[in-house]
Amino acid sequence: MTGKRAAWSAVLLGTLVLTGCGADPEPSRPEELSPASDQEKSDSPSSAREAYAQALERLMSDHILPDGTDRSADFDPMYGNERVDIGKNQFAVADVDGDGTEELVIQYLSTDGAGKRGLVSSWDSEDGLSTAVFANSSLTFYENGAVREDWGHNQGRSGRQWPFFLYRYLPQTDSYEEVGALEAWDIRVCEDDFPRETDTSGSGMVYYIYPAELDASQWDMVEPVDRSVYQIWLDETLQGSPERALTYFPLTEENIRQICQE
Repeated sequence: MTGKRAAWSAVLLGTLVLTGCGADPEPSRPEELSPASDQEKSDSPSSAREAYAQALERLMSDHILPDGTDRSADFDPMYGNERVDIGKNQFAVADVDGDGTEELVIQYLSTDGAGKRGLVSSWDSEDGLSTAVFANSSLTFYENGAVREDWGHNQGRSGRQWPFFLYRYLPQTDSYEEVGALEAWDIRVCEDDFPRETDTSGSGMVYYIYPAELDASQWDMVEPVDRSVYQIWLDETLQGSPERALTYFPLTEENIRQICQE
């Protein structure tokens, strides 16, 4: 990402609907957030790495995420959080979308499961810092810019297939576009009423593909498909691209200083 304003969030619904062998709570759609330029600004950085160091220092000292979200309550003794370790959070600096510039990736982990976040920030001298926010901290980046966002739970029937959201990267607008969400039914988790006629591959798995245009309230209308159909859907976005290997560092003052020294 360079200077375009792109930010999304998804909030997991807290209700688990138990039917048959159980089903996962349905995450809501990612929604566009306010531009990061609305947040308070410190001294203007002269480089992306300097901007990222400032953002990380602000997170350490003030508990404010790069998108401007105040997470001070996560460390407030009033809520029994006086022992929360800011160093549990992790960050990486790398070109994760293939646009030739480095981004800052943060895994915000100093909270309970529902509050964990994944953030991808970019910077340029004209627009400053822009941040995309994902509702779950586990993000997988691919060489073509695609992103897989794993759900924060796998409490339903998905079993061997962890549920996830999938995004494609749009270089024209330097933004992410949701492709859809994926859930599965693993026969090893629940054999009762398993749709064997759909499992033509004989994998013991069927898949539920939720297109981005569907609201989560409509997901019950989606019929399961065979693994071969799921693989075609996945390949349309990933296009055979391998995963990008990122090196994450704990959020410490020493590691932040290293950003500007490399």
